[in-house]
Amino acid sequence: MYEVGLEFRKNGQKIQILEKKENIRKGEFKDNEEIYGIDLSRLSHLEADICSNCPNLMWVRLSPSLTHIPRGAFEKCRNLEYVEIPKMLLCIGERAFYFCSFKEFRLPPRLKTIEDSAFLNCKELLRVVLPSGLETIGKRAFSGCNSLSEAIFDGNPLHIGEKAFNKNCTLVCERGSSAGHYALENGNPITYRNRTKGQGTA
Repeated sequence: MYEVGLEFRKNGQKIQILEKKENIRKGEFKDNEEIYGIDLSRLSHLEADICSNCPNLMWVRLSPSLTHIPRGAFEKCRNLEYVEIPKMLLCIGERAFYFCSFKEFRLPPRLKTIEDSAFLNCKELLRVVLPSGLETIGKRAFSGCNSLSEAIFDGNPLHIGEKAFNKNCTLVCERGSSAGHYALENGNPITYRNRTKGQGTA
């Protein structure tokens, strides 16, 4: 038996319930217009598209033991502003947060992989800090994030996919790093750590 906390709104009042389910299927809460918040902290595993296209969803709480956010989990939750991210998280799946509206997203220190289009078209996202252990950033991972002015690299990922960032996003990184090479190849502004800002120069 699985327990999921749900928040609804009625006549301007918050209504919170604990719902018990025998199974959590792919797309379990997909296209639900009534959910404003969801507590998934009792689930150590999530199915793909679990809450995709929930237009009024504003907050999500995840299990501290969760290691993978699957494909399309919160895709097109266009009012999603807050996600309680577990410190154990290793992977953010393809299109997991496509077209969400948070302004800040705290990536956990153990994160290894951000898959393709994970944050595509998150137009309100202002800044992101990429942890030192991050190994892979998929193609178009942060593409279409038109307000994203700065991506700060605490480490040196092994792979950064094509069009991972918009061209107006400044990459803050070490000289000679993969992020630095990506910026030079794609025309992104660069701020080298403890150095002056440049663009298109080695």
